[in-house]
Order: sequence, then structure tokens, then C-alpha cells
Amino acid sequence: MNRKTSKRQGALIAGAKYAGRYVVFGSAKSNKVIASGASPAKLIKKARDKGIAVPAIVFVPKKNVICAY
Repeated sequence: MNRKTSKRQGALIAGAKYAGRYVVFGSAKSNKVIASGASPAKLIKKARDKGIAVPAIVFVPKKNVICAY
């Protein structure tokens, strides 16, 4: 593994805790998880209720699942 790969892996959500769920961060540059769940709309509302005007949201696929967008 080279340095670029290891730096990228540090930004990803690791582990099974969030697999198959949406995860909301305070911003695109933040790594602090605000909330997670199955409904992106509910998560965005939850983040906005906490005062975050433009939350960043990502979907974490389950292990060995390919998602094409």
C-alpha cells in the first residue's frame, strides 16, 4: 500500500457499524458523524435541527456490494 492509498483510507468510514446506512457529517471537510440511518431526508433534517445548514451525506455500502451511480 502506498501513501496515497493509506491517506484515502483514513477518510473512509471503516467497520460494519455504518454498513448499509446513510451517514451525515457536519460538512464535506468534517469527519465528525452527526447521525446515521436508513432515511437520508430524516438525517438531513436532524443535522439542520442541530444548526448545520448544509450537511454532507454519504451512503456506506454493505461489504462486497458494488454501488454504481
